[in-house]
Amino acid sequence: MAENGDWVGIEFFAEIMGISIGHARKLCREGKAPRHIKVGRFIRFRRSDVIEWVEEHTVNKENV
Repeated sequence: MAENGDWVGIEFFAEIMGISIGHARKLCREGKAPRHIKVGRFIRFRRSDVIEWVEEHTVNKENV
């Protein structure tokens, strides 16, 4: 099980993607975001899942 420090909120995902929190929430609703859980009204991601998801969706990986 992940330690408490491994979990991040929607703000982390939005900041990495350079999008608004509202748009990040929309991506979650549409199933177009990294895997996540909902705890009440909060959305939580494992930090490693966000980073892995971004790497998988990088179009031109040679330029990173």
